[in-house]
Amino acid sequence: MSTDNTYDRANRLAAIDATGIRGASYAVQYRFDQNGNRTWQHVRYT
Repeated sequence: MSTDNTYDRANRLAAIDATGIRGASYAVQYRFDQNGNRTWQHVRYT
């Protein structure tokens, strides 16, 4: 069983959680790399 889907699901949920606040001009998203470490990235809305 591949773990790719697990990480992909976690990343999608993280993105939804981080961007759940409406009206924000930017959000901080986090992803999980293949080692299970959380990495942060800033996402700006236009």
